Amino acid sequence: MTRRSPLVIALIVISLLVVLFASGVWRQYSMDDAARTLTLRVVENTLSSGTAQTLIEYAHPDLLTAIPAESLNAYVASIPRALGDLEALTTLSGGADIPLLPFGSTPSVAQFTVGLMFTEAPGEARITLTRLNEQWRVMSYDIASPLLAN
Repeated sequence: MTRRSPLVIALIVISLLVVLFASGVWRQYSMDDAARTLTLRVVENTLSSGTAQTLIEYAHPDLLTAIPAESLNAYVASIPRALGDLEALTTLSGGADIPLLPFGSTPSVAQFTVGLMFTEAPGEARITLTRLNEQWRVMSYDIASPLLAN
């Protein structure tokens, strides 16, 4: 073995580690972006339509076990009666907690708060997502507003 062989092996190992790290960072970015997109889709479609169809479509099975589809539809239908029509999504805050490396037992979870403006009052949607079979699924969904607190 020549003196260059350990150097070549070290460079290959370092290159592989850099590629692994870069792919992990890209994976985190793209998964966070997908979670944000899904959050906005679910919130906007649900509140604009007054039905939980989109929410149910992306619901985690545990959510549907805890809250049946009929109850989700009733909950979503009650929002415009209390707050009026959805006028705008005003803010999006939060993010996804995604492990850098794709293997391991730590689940990917995302939590977002979406600012909302209804005709009668402001509000916010709070949504939690988790990964199931390589797709984001809604674990919890809640609308909060001062008018709903009464």
